[in-house]
Amino acid sequence: MKKLILGIMILFMFTGVGFCADIWDKDDPAGTANVSDIDTLITTNNSVLDILLAGYRSGTKLSYLSAATLSVAAGEVTCSVAAGTTRKWRRNTSATTVTWAMIDTGAEAASTTYYVYANADADATTFTVTVSTSSSAPTGVTSYKKLGSFYNDSSSNIERGKVYDEPSGSLKANSSGQGFMMSVQDYGSSTSSYTSKEQWDLRVAYGSASVGGNSSTAISNMLFTSAATYKAVVCVTGSTEVTENATVSQSSGSAMTIYNEQPATRTLNWIAIGY
Repeated sequence: MKKLILGIMILFMFTGVGFCADIWDKDDPAGTANVSDIDTLITTNNSVLDILLAGYRSGTKLSYLSAATLSVAAGEVTCSVAAGTTRKWRRNTSATTVTWAMIDTGAEAASTTYYVYANADADATTFTVTVSTSSSAPTGVTSYKKLGSFYNDSSSNIERGKVYDEPSGSLKANSSGQGFMMSVQDYGSSTSSYTSKEQWDLRVAYGSASVGGNSSTAISNMLFTSAATYKAVVCVTGSTEVTENATVSQSSGSAMTIYNEQPATRTLNWIAIGY
């Protein structure tokens, strides 16, 4: 029994303060801590914070603007050196337009996949953006975070349907990053051929409106890119009614007008689909 008690006493003498690499202790280092333990206490808490914040990203969504530009939304991100030994936290309060002036080396190339990075090398609270052909690290940048990728097609245009945001923001159907909605196909007046309007962020809008006889009603606050990027149709509510003389006109990406060319008031259903 004496040997057991002695063993327990020796164990307590040599273990002293316990440190755990997965527990954040907000009271460490305490004022009563041994001076010899302070370095370990601080390092342990820093390691726990690193587990949580090493890959931190909020907002900063990558999205298509035009054939030559993208947008990185406002938000916060952790940028790291390659070894992960240093973290820089950065925040942008407004969106950043990504252009080819931000490429890390060389010039724009056709039929090429590019990667977009948050760049924290500058001594600032904000981040800049760097474009690179490297999927792992941009040239000449020390502290960075990959935000996504895009494909520059054979005409040197950014392909709308191949802008991929990572690690969050868009659902991916496969390992190539392709979305569940592969394309919008615009047939126009043709019955056999179409123009592909590729975009993973398909938009669908629908509703109903009471429209007076020989009158019209405007639908506003729609989220399409332009009048040319969506199609709208209208029909009459009620199984016994016909769609005769119910039409729709698209004036912009944010507005269209429904027309009732019959003398009586009718409730008209409408649906619009596009990007």
